[in-house]
This record gives sequence, structure tokens and C-alpha cells, in this order.
Amino acid sequence: MESHMDYENNWSPSGLLLSRKEQMIFFTSDLHFGHENIIRFCDRPFKSLEDMNNKLITMWNERVRERDTVYHVGDFAFKTGLQGGRLDPFEYEQKLNGTIVHIMGNHDKNNHLRNTIYQAKMKFGNHKWILQHKPPIEEEIKKGYTYLVGHVHEKWKFKIIEDTIIMNVGVDVNNFRPIKLPEVIVQVDRYRKESL
Repeated sequence: MESHMDYENNWSPSGLLLSRKEQMIFFTSDLHFGHENIIRFCDRPFKSLEDMNNKLITMWNERVRERDTVYHVGDFAFKTGLQGGRLDPFEYEQKLNGTIVHIMGNHDKNNHLRNTIYQAKMKFGNHKWILQHKPPIEEEIKKGYTYLVGHVHEKWKFKIIEDTIIMNVGVDVNNFRPIKLPEVIVQVDRYRKESL
């Protein structure tokens, strides 16, 4: 899937939309709705599964409007199994603002979202992105792209492999909410200047 959209004229360096009428693009990953053990595994600041689910929904809806698009880069919800939740992932999805495009994560196989997108290539302005759940290994790196990934939770926010920047867009390192495309661009550009 390749999407060519020019957002250069819709954002400022501070990350604010110049026109509130425009659609905004967001990225996030690893919500893990219905997964109680993720609170302990990633030291998430929630009292219970219900608390986590409700706060993730609230924080999402405080940022995302109905006309916005959110690319969720894997591990949206657990369903069934030893650690799975009872609610169908569609019930969580219906509570969230915006249109959600799901990139398949390693825990999305049993959640019935019928997702078959494993990787997406995109271009916004002069930036080229690859979205995939697991960070690439050195042999998989495609030069000229910045990778937006999940999977690693709280372990790191940025990584560099062969001059290629990999950014973790997961909730565990982004205040448990989706991040706007302009914020991603500013953070990646800042990291590039400081690290390369």
C-alpha cells in the first residue's frame, strides 16, 4: 500500500495544524486492549485491565477527531487464550474516534480484525516511511526510508541501523496516545540531527 499525501502546507514546526478543517494523520501501536498482563510486563501505570482500556480510549479520543486517520502498527487487542480479553476487538474499535488502518502485529492473529496488511510504504512531503510491527533487522533495511514500528514497547523510542532511523510509535513511549504526523516528522528530524 503506497499513499502519497502532501502535508507540508498543513503543519508548522510546533506540530500544530494550521487549518483545523483538515484531516490529521496519527500513528500508534501496541494498545493491547484486553491484555491484563501487559500492565505488569511493561510496567504500565494502570490499576486494572478496565482502567487501562478506559484510559487508552479516553486519551485516544482527546487527540483524534472523527475525520482523522490513525495507522495502528500492530497488537491492537487480545482476544481469548490464556491472556486474552473477553471483548471483541470491534467493540474497542467502535469506541475510538477516526478511521483506523491496522498493520498486523504478532498478537493480532486471533483478534478477528481480518487484517492482512503486514507492511505499508508511505510518502508525506519529502519523507518516506515504512510501517511494520516488528523493527527490521539489518538485512531487511530499505535505504531512504524511516521505519515506524511497534513491538518493543518501553524498551526504546529510537534506533539507528545503517544510517536508517527506526522510531517506536508504541503507546508505552508516547504517553499512551497516538502521535500526529507533524510530531513524528519533528521528532525524527531532531533525532537525525542529534545522532547522525
